[in-house]
Amino acid sequence: MVNTYCKPYLLYGAEVVNWTSFKLSRMNYAYNSDRIKSEIEVRTRIFVNRCENIDNAILRHMFLVSGV
Repeated sequence: MVNTYCKPYLLYGAEVVNWTSFKLSRMNYAYNSDRIKSEIEVRTRIFVNRCENIDNAILRHMFLVSGV
């Protein structure tokens, strides 16, 4: 039930957060799992790939300039 109902809310927007070691450890504590870090990394990688391949040249430029 936690994976179905809580995890999506807990990880909403996780791919755009600048995660420090402290923040990741707090997330691991909240979710009670070491796998949360790898899931955040996967979500971030997917987000970055989508942003790099966006059709809008202005948004793509803003993304590349911001260095996300």
